[in-house]
Amino acid sequence: FLALFGTSMLFYQVLGGFSGLFDLVTGVATALIVATTLSSVSFYRDPTLRESPKRVLRGVIYVPYLLYEIVVSNLVVARVILDPRLDIDPRLTKVRVFVGSGFPLTTLANSITLTPGTLTVKADDQELYVHSLVPFAREGLFDGALERWVRFVFYGREAARFPSPRDRGDTEVLQDPGADEPANGEPEAVADGGVDCSGDDTQEGER
Repeated sequence: FLALFGTSMLFYQVLGGFSGLFDLVTGVATALIVATTLSSVSFYRDPTLRESPKRVLRGVIYVPYLLYEIVVSNLVVARVILDPRLDIDPRLTKVRVFVGSGFPLTTLANSITLTPGTLTVKADDQELYVHSLVPFAREGLFDGALERWVRFVFYGREAARFPSPRDRGDTEVLQDPGADEPANGEPEAVADGGVDCSGDDTQEGER
């Protein structure tokens, strides 16, 4: 609670420019609201003094890699958009990950969303529903580099030595614009990223 309150307060004051009593009072009120509502989901309830500094250090190491991935993905997506010879190939995919629940899963889902070309639509337990814009983004998601990095941040170097979702068979394309029927018998995803669960079959006489 105190860590989140202090961070929010500092951020608020930086934005306000430390201009006076009004910013101080409103900053305290805002930081209290943020800390009260988000402290239970932003940090572990019982952090250990031995593990927390290591996670912070590994997180600092992870940030440059994430920024690198963001830059590379930006360049790829920009090239696809600017070159009319290259096709945009949007798909909705499902990937089962193994990073744990709570903060680690949130970190992975947000990291995927921050990387251009992919957007985490839903996180259901350990299953992430991700919309990918181009094949490059989808292949990167299936290779599981971000998943391994998140495992490294929260569990250490040994935990990062983990098979990719592709190797585990934990990937599935739910939305295939080029297919009339779903290949695996699962409900076909509709254009807005949802799933058509009506279950009504088209009558033969209506075709």
